[in-house]
Amino acid sequence: MWIWRPASARLPLLESGQAEGPFPSPQALISSLNPVRTVPGTARSGNRAVRSSRSSMALLTRRPIQWLLGLLLLFGAAPLITVAAGGRQEAGPASAGTPPAGGQGWKALERGRYQESIRLFAEATRRHPNDPMMWVGLALSERGLQQDQRAIRSLATAIERAPQMTQAHHLLARLHAERDEPGAAIGHYEEALGQDPNNVRLQSEYRQVRGAMREEQGFSRVAGRHVVVKFAEPSDQDRGSRLAAHLEEVCDAIARELGSVPATPVVALLHSHKSASEPVWAAGIFDGRIHVTRTQLDAGGSRFQTYLRHECTHALTHRLSQGRAPTWLDEGLAQYLERPVTERSEGLPVHGEEGPILLESLRGDFVGLPRAEAERKYADSLRAVQVMIARHGLSGVRRWLEAIAVSKDLAQAYQHVFHTGYPMVVTR
Repeated sequence: MWIWRPASARLPLLESGQAEGPFPSPQALISSLNPVRTVPGTARSGNRAVRSSRSSMALLTRRPIQWLLGLLLLFGAAPLITVAAGGRQEAGPASAGTPPAGGQGWKALERGRYQESIRLFAEATRRHPNDPMMWVGLALSERGLQQDQRAIRSLATAIERAPQMTQAHHLLARLHAERDEPGAAIGHYEEALGQDPNNVRLQSEYRQVRGAMREEQGFSRVAGRHVVVKFAEPSDQDRGSRLAAHLEEVCDAIARELGSVPATPVVALLHSHKSASEPVWAAGIFDGRIHVTRTQLDAGGSRFQTYLRHECTHALTHRLSQGRAPTWLDEGLAQYLERPVTERSEGLPVHGEEGPILLESLRGDFVGLPRAEAERKYADSLRAVQVMIARHGLSGVRRWLEAIAVSKDLAQAYQHVFHTGYPMVVTR
C-alpha cells in the first residue's frame, strides 16, 4: 500500500550534510535578546525568505554551531535568518556572556543527554534567572524527555524575560500545535509573525494550523490514552469511539515495537467521504493527522488494519524525529511496520529492483512523481529500511530517528548513534 503525503506535512532535512545558508551566530542571537550584554565582534541579522515551504532548513556555511542546531532543530523550527558575522565568532556555547553551566548544557543537549542538560540548565537559570536562552535550553531538554508541561512553562518564562523572542514564540507555537491546542498555537504564531512577518516557514505553519482549526470547527471528539478522534456528524459518535479503540490498540503495538510511547496524542479525523485533494491512486495522506473515512472504518478487515498501522507509524516517526526524517526512511519504516510481526515478510518486495540502492537517489519527497517511479522509490525505501533493521535492529533505527531530531544532517546522526560512517549505498 502506498501512502502519499503533501509537501506541507514535512519539515525537510539536508540528507548529505550540505549547507544551504547560515544560521545566526549564537553571539548575535544572545545579544539581540539581552541588549545589556556585549559580545566581541559585530553581527547583522535579517529575514531570509526561502524559495518555498519545501526548502531545506538553513544550515551554517561555516563550522556548524551544534548547540544552536540542538536548540532549533529539536522542534524543527529553525529561523530563516541571514547573519554576516565579522571575525571568528564561532566559539559556541562557551563564548563570551554564556554561563558555563549553560555552555555545558547545550553540549549535553546536542548529544541527547537530556537528564544532564536539565540539571545544567536548571543550575544556569538559578544563577542567571533573567537569561532567556537558559530557559529555552531547559525547555528543549524537558521536551527531549517528553515533559511537555514543564517545557511550556520554561518557554513561557523565556518569553517573560524577552517578550519579542521570535524563536521562543515559534517553539511554543509548534509545541501547542503538536498537543492539539490550536488556539494557543495560533496566538504564538501571530506573536512570532508580528516580529518576523516575512518568514515563509512561519507563514506556512500558521496557515496550516488555522486551516486545521477551521476544518475542525464544531467537531466532536473521543479521547483515549494516546489518541484523539474528531468527527463532524453527531451520528458518528459510535464510529468515533470504535475508531479510537482501534487506533489505541494499533498505536500501542507500534509504540512497543519502536520502544517509544508518544508524549502528545495521535490525532485522527473521521470523514464522511474521501478527500478530493488526495491523489487518485493513493490509499491515504498524513499531514500530522490520520485521516479515516466512514467507508474504510465500516469495511474494516485486514486492509484497514494495515492502513492504521502504516499511518500510526508515520505519526510516531514524526514525533521521534520532530518531522525531520527523510521520506525514504519514513515511508520504508511505515511499510515495514504496517503488518504485524507474525505476518511480516523479511524478503525483498516484489516491486524492488535487485542490486544495491543508492540512497542519494531516494532523496527528497515522492510527491508528484509518475506512479511507476513512485512505486519503485517506495519499494527501494522498504528495502533500505529492511537492511538498516537487519544491521541495527528496530531499537537502533529508533535511536537514529531521535538523533535526527537534534543533528545537522543524517550523516551526523548516523555517526553519533552507530559510530560508523553513513552509507551512501545499501546492499543486502
